[in-house]
Amino acid sequence: MNSSYLAVGYECNHNCMCCPLTTYDRLHRRLDFEEIRERIGLIGGDSTKNHIVLSGGEPMLHPDFLKILEYLQNTGFYVTVLSNSSQCRNEAFVRSIKDVMPEKKFDIVTAIHSSIPARHDKITGTQGSLLETLEGLDHLVEYGIPVTIKHIFNQISLPSLYDTFCYLEAHYPPNVSFQFCTMDYSGRAGKNIEKLFVSMDEIQKPFERVLDYLEKRMEKNREISVIESPLCLTDPYYWKYYNVASGGLNTYIAPNTDDKKAEYNVKSECGSFFAPCRDCSVQGWCAGTWRSAYQYRQSGLLRPFCNIKQ
Repeated sequence: MNSSYLAVGYECNHNCMCCPLTTYDRLHRRLDFEEIRERIGLIGGDSTKNHIVLSGGEPMLHPDFLKILEYLQNTGFYVTVLSNSSQCRNEAFVRSIKDVMPEKKFDIVTAIHSSIPARHDKITGTQGSLLETLEGLDHLVEYGIPVTIKHIFNQISLPSLYDTFCYLEAHYPPNVSFQFCTMDYSGRAGKNIEKLFVSMDEIQKPFERVLDYLEKRMEKNREISVIESPLCLTDPYYWKYYNVASGGLNTYIAPNTDDKKAEYNVKSECGSFFAPCRDCSVQGWCAGTWRSAYQYRQSGLLRPFCNIKQ
């Protein structure tokens, strides 16, 4: 399945210190519906076999968000929406999403940084954001809309990682998926990198503790995945949760592409293309690490495996 990315605009109701967007990106106006429809038409291949990530900013702030969803439903795309879900506090809005979302080809991915409001809100730069997002997620779950809760490892949230997932596991039913990933320190995240950066060594033990806890409760059959993270982040026992390396995006559509209506075959900035990876036995199917992370901390960031057969 080909994967494409569509940023409908860069407006956002949060001010996340981990946001990969730059000030330059935010200067661009949102794409209007006709522009979006035209650019979606530039995506090659059979739309019924294509996956599109709908993002922003906060895509649900776009005045034609529901209209965009309905158009994508009619054209057959599998749609993933990256959203903070705070707009879903409005039950009428959630019902409208339910009415137009592509059936069995739709999910919403929402980041939860911590179950401690002060920590989560510090990262989002918005007071009350955790409670608003949790209320939105509760409504999405209530209406049977597929949800994935994503956690991005960082220095501020790491001390509460275990408590956060104890809470989330108890609060949300097993049809809510959990996803973990490392951070791209581009844009605003790069400006806050000293406050956010965590090494693989710092992540490993707290993360493996969370996975051990979730495994003990696997009778709930919850989907757990690790994306955009190197295999050397954890012991090989946990590799069953990792997604294989991505080749990048088939099509990239965003306001900041300026004179280009779409960019094609965009390589990912996360990969196993760094010097320590060259002799690693599992380089071929490892998602690797972010270029921005490696540029900041090269020494000791990656720990290649040299004695494992693929």
